[in-house]
Amino acid sequence: MTLLKFKQAPVSQAFPALNNIFDLFDNSIHAGFRNWVTPAVNIVALKDKYELHVAAPGLHKEDFKVNIEGDQITISAELKTETEQKEENYSHREFKFSSFKRRFTLPQNVNSDEINATYENGVLKLTIPFLQEEKSKTREINIA
Repeated sequence: MTLLKFKQAPVSQAFPALNNIFDLFDNSIHAGFRNWVTPAVNIVALKDKYELHVAAPGLHKEDFKVNIEGDQITISAELKTETEQKEENYSHREFKFSSFKRRFTLPQNVNSDEINATYENGVLKLTIPFLQEEKSKTREINIA
């Protein structure tokens, strides 16, 4: 699998006069709302399998969905929380919604029936084993 890195300078760096406007916009829109960026994924190729490590701290394993459809594997998570605070003169209710979705194309040499996943210390780890090739038996062919 090939990983491509892309780095783009933020608009506020290209136009320094806009820094304060973006900061105000960011703070007012995202106050009390955790807007996830697409989580980082490391793809490790080992001797007999691939491993995908998805950095997603703060979640629980129940928050994730991993689906395989054809040669595509999709990893997604959605987190919804609601808090409510009531005092004598006021009440405050807040909703938070966060989600992400990543999709990868599986190579033909993997066994999609044997894929498994674990979540530990903020990292979702998917193990994608290669197909076991039958070892060819050596034999001599007689020529007639």
